[in-house]
Amino acid sequence: MATSEGECATARACEKMDNTPVVMSSWATTANEEFGQNAPNTTKVFQIYLSKIPEVNFDIWNRVKKSGFSALAMTTDTQLLGKRLNDTRTKFSLPYHLNMSNFAKYMEQGQQTAVKGGKESGLAEFVKNSKDNEIDWSIVKYVKKHAQLPVYAKGVMCAEDTRLALEAGIDGIYVSNHGARQLDTTPATIEILKEVVEETKRYAAETGTEKVPVWFDGGIRHGSDILKAIALGADLVWIGRPVLWALACEGQTGVENMIRILNEELKEAMLQCGCYCYDDIKKNNIIYDEKELMFARL
Repeated sequence: MATSEGECATARACEKMDNTPVVMSSWATTANEEFGQNAPNTTKVFQIYLSKIPEVNFDIWNRVKKSGFSALAMTTDTQLLGKRLNDTRTKFSLPYHLNMSNFAKYMEQGQQTAVKGGKESGLAEFVKNSKDNEIDWSIVKYVKKHAQLPVYAKGVMCAEDTRLALEAGIDGIYVSNHGARQLDTTPATIEILKEVVEETKRYAAETGTEKVPVWFDGGIRHGSDILKAIALGADLVWIGRPVLWALACEGQTGVENMIRILNEELKEAMLQCGCYCYDDIKKNNIIYDEKELMFARL
């Protein structure tokens, strides 16, 4: 909704900017086929919210593969939607000209509800009526078997869940707190990243397997933020909110400029820290005081 071309403008910008990897949500207002056509050469990841209807999941996974997506980011932190009071107060619903395009045909068939406000927000009603909220870690093997794509666990925020995900056969960990919109007072992802990375290393050492990649998002506003995440062990850093600001400002051009600025800032931060390539970035490039990272365990 930041611009009329939304996800497609983002896809084209990533394609133009050296094929920058891009994530698309299954709740996007653009169908994955159209998104894929706008970024045919870019590494594309599809963030999935599992439907309670197996046939819907199977169909979407097949469509995603045909559209050129190379991995799935399976959302693990939205078994139910967090209390989003502003959405509830305004009874948020999608504008009449938009819908969750990946689910459009299922809505027409009556298998999925539309995102229209009811007693709560339209999004809350949609999640309540359509999302599978009874899954556990055993779902990992099921998804991998039927989707035939690498699966990353998105929303992991502690070492304990990292271990459970790895034992379930996950292909990678995605540290994310859903933009802190799921649970008030949740820790910042940068506070959690180090313990998750260390758990992936422990598991690999104990099992004699290769360490899985760790992806990261949350609070990235400058190139120096990217350096911090890499220094703490992130293999890939995703950007969220700045993309919306860039889209609202200049559409596709805005996203291109945002990527360019972040890349330039990252290079400058690396040089200031004496890092001449990605592999030079180490934890000792940053000051990390664990005593200051105090938060409640739920």
